Amino acid sequence: MLEPLTLLALSMGILSACSLPLGTLTTLFWRPDDRSVGILMAFGGGALLAALTLDLVASALAQGHFPWLAAGCVLGGGMFVGLNNVINNHGGFLRKSSTVVNYLRRRSRKRFRKVLAELERIGTFRGLKRHDLEEVASAAVYAEFEADATVFSVGDPSDFLYVVAEGEVSTTDPALPSDPPSVHRAGGTPGQHAFITGSPHTRHAVATRDSQIWMLPREEFQRALAISAPLAAAAMKLVSDDSVTRYLKERQRLTAEQVTRWRESALAGITGGVLPNAVTIERDRDELVRTSPGLRSLPIFRGLSPADLSAIANRLFCVRYERGETIYRHGELADRLYIVARGQVALIPPAGRALQRLTAEPGEALGGKSFITNARRFYSSIAIDPTELWVLRKSDFDALMQSYPAIHEKVRDYLSGVENKDYLTDVQGFAAREVQRWISRATRSVDSGRLMPSASDMAVHGNLHKGAPLAIWLGILLDGIPESAVIGSSLIHGPVSASLIAGLFLSNYPEALSSSVGMQQQGMSFARVLFMWTSLMVLTGIGAALGSIFFVGADPHAFGLVQGIAAGAMLTMIAQTMVPDAYLKAGPVIGISTLMGFLAAIFFTTLE
Repeated sequence: MLEPLTLLALSMGILSACSLPLGTLTTLFWRPDDRSVGILMAFGGGALLAALTLDLVASALAQGHFPWLAAGCVLGGGMFVGLNNVINNHGGFLRKSSTVVNYLRRRSRKRFRKVLAELERIGTFRGLKRHDLEEVASAAVYAEFEADATVFSVGDPSDFLYVVAEGEVSTTDPALPSDPPSVHRAGGTPGQHAFITGSPHTRHAVATRDSQIWMLPREEFQRALAISAPLAAAAMKLVSDDSVTRYLKERQRLTAEQVTRWRESALAGITGGVLPNAVTIERDRDELVRTSPGLRSLPIFRGLSPADLSAIANRLFCVRYERGETIYRHGELADRLYIVARGQVALIPPAGRALQRLTAEPGEALGGKSFITNARRFYSSIAIDPTELWVLRKSDFDALMQSYPAIHEKVRDYLSGVENKDYLTDVQGFAAREVQRWISRATRSVDSGRLMPSASDMAVHGNLHKGAPLAIWLGILLDGIPESAVIGSSLIHGPVSASLIAGLFLSNYPEALSSSVGMQQQGMSFARVLFMWTSLMVLTGIGAALGSIFFVGADPHAFGLVQGIAAGAMLTMIAQTMVPDAYLKAGPVIGISTLMGFLAAIFFTTLE
């Protein structure tokens, strides 16, 4: 039989945390927007701040326990930071928007340091001043390529310097099938000669295993030439190298006179940030007239203005295929959009699918839906006649999406539309739940300016953070441990403060409401989320009950230490997660909302 004090502590703990499942239940009839959630979180943060100030810090100071209080605060804050980092690294960061943003920023900083290290290993960039090297590194784009994914193909513009960070890239020359492939591992730069000469690629590059690659845009490299004398000197040395001369003569079929003319122009222009193209890439703005029907046939390009279509056309380049040549195969990643300029292309369904063979005529787009979602090709395509295709690469499409709001909105609308869902379920064969989960991730990525995740990784994405649900649960439990201990220990000396219970209740509700929406978007069922929050409510009550038992007869200084640990952990949580999350969602209005929550908790003290 439990003692009355223990029962009271249990009930007070449950009362303070009953807003957790209540927040989940609210999602049944109300899915608040980010601004509303941010305002509620700021209000709860203010209420919690008042509770720990009045009921923890003030009472400990009144009893002369400042040294123990201070020690507890430092210990509690340090424990929260350490455990919070461990939990976030195992997927617990998914519980709040602010922790997601912080996780991504840390990954970005880590990647930035990595690209610096990779660039320093390349002869062209050795000797650069740290500031200049950081300028170059900041412009690099990080990209992940699955095994067998194409990095670049013959005829592609050399718009990027590719630097292999992890994995392996193999390049082959289709014109010389007997030649062994060139293998590039960490620090390797496949296609470097094409990049420095501004010529179309003459080799085909494929990731032979999952690889991470840094891509430095050519225009950023040229800008760095103008501000960095060491880089300009290194570029001049490379331009004058005999290997570049051989490359232009043998692979680009330039005459000795053409090579000399280009080298003289390049050496004269490098210090001014101009590195001319040795071979002109076939891009023609006037082709927009012919390509626009194919562009407009895609849902993401319908209704765009001529200016937006012109921007897209400027990213297109022409490739040619002979009769019978395969353009792409079933199962390949759809990292390119093709528009038929001349000729005909046969679209062949995979074996075992009773679907009609199709033919793409001039002006028609190939593989548009798989390209948008970066899924794997469903059809194989073969040139029926000598064929010319206009190509839009995924990297160029991502850049367009981030630079042109109209294209961004078209993509966002398409992702959540019925046409996309039907394609992913009916054609690609993904489960409806997987599709919805991916759409949520893709939409958030597009809105935040990040690259869209590949639809091809739907089946494996859940394995990236297998422990995420447990980590989220542990993260929220970590937030609640200090409060339960304080409730139990406080009851030993008298009634628990109404402002403390109110502050905890008001802070728990928006946290549960916000996290419940996020966890369901991650694919967790409502029942699972409700169980997680309900179990935390029960554990908070049990923690309070144990606190009322454990601290009976304890040294008075121990209470000051416990109050300090709780205050330090709670204040660190407010500053580290609640306030940043609220500001991220609602902006400056959280200042007033925090003040209102602070006053609301103080108001409850007037009722005692």
